[in-house]
Parts: sequence; C-alpha cells; structure tokens
Amino acid sequence: MEFIMAMLMAEMAILVFMNVVMRYAFHSGVSGTEEIARLSFIWLSFIGAVVVMISGGHLGVDMLLQKLSPKSRLSVGFLGRLLMGGALGLLAWGSWQQIIANDGVVAMGALPYPLAWNYAAGLFAGVGGLLCVLRDIVRLAKGDSRFLTCAASEDEREIAAITASIKTLGRVPLPDDDRHGQKGK
Repeated sequence: MEFIMAMLMAEMAILVFMNVVMRYAFHSGVSGTEEIARLSFIWLSFIGAVVVMISGGHLGVDMLLQKLSPKSRLSVGFLGRLLMGGALGLLAWGSWQQIIANDGVVAMGALPYPLAWNYAAGLFAGVGGLLCVLRDIVRLAKGDSRFLTCAASEDEREIAAITASIKTLGRVPLPDDDRHGQKGK
C-alpha cells in the first residue's frame, strides 16, 4: 500500500506541475489532469488512513489509560475499539450506499469517470479499518494492552527517565563551558 501511495503522490505531483507549466508557459493545459489529481488525492488519503491504522500511528490521548489498572485498561480499550468499529462500519456502509446510488453516474468534467470510484475509497478505508479494529480486539481478548499506549507518551517517559538520571549524576562541564574558568583565559 505504501508503494501505491508513493505512485499516487508522484502522479499527482507530475500532473499538477505539468499543468501549471503548460498554463503559464504555453497558455494551454492538459484537460482531465485536475480530475485525475482529485481522484488520486482521495485514494491517497484513505489508503494512508488504513496504513497508519495498521501501524497504530493515529493520534491518541492515553492520559486516562496510564492511570488505570491493567484490567480496566483492557476494558476501556475494548470499549474504544467497539466505538471505532461502529464508526468505521458506518463509513463502510455509507460509502457502499453511495456506490450503489451513483452506479452508472459519470463525473462531470473534462475526464468522465464513474463517480462511484470516489466512494470506493471510503469503502476501502472502512473495511480496512474494521480489519485493524478486529485485530486489536483479538489482541485485547488475549490480554495484550501494550498497543493502547501512544508512541509519544512512550518517548516522553523515556525522555523523563533520561532527564532524571542526568539530574542524579549532576552537571558535567562541557568543553566550551566557562563556568570553571577555562574558556577565555
């Protein structure tokens, strides 16, 4: 999926750049490039959402989770995943309904394409996200709640531990430190 995202991004950049150069340099343009770029951006966004969900990289606030017991953390994580599953199910269902409603409808513009292609990206993201939520629910059922902690909070804890160890060691003078009278004399 990351390769597809890279290809979509490259294609968007090339098409938009080419069209800008054609407009300003030659007072013309290539028809259909805006529609292709728009469709590519829609798919890029939704594929990216699934890729980030697979890796667990979406934003999260885990201040409450850090203060809970492991059993409570599992319960809250399970409830959160059920709510996410409901929202993603609505996204998938709504996208499917739009695909059906727009069956045979062609996008108006320089490049006619089935309008259902736009909504297929939402269906892809809804189903892909639901699969990730199901994976997380299985992990929670096995008692693993480590993935519920945000990566940023893990980094913050590591930084706090390093800072605390530096404070216990005391300040170590740096080579350009003139507090001890070495620099400038």
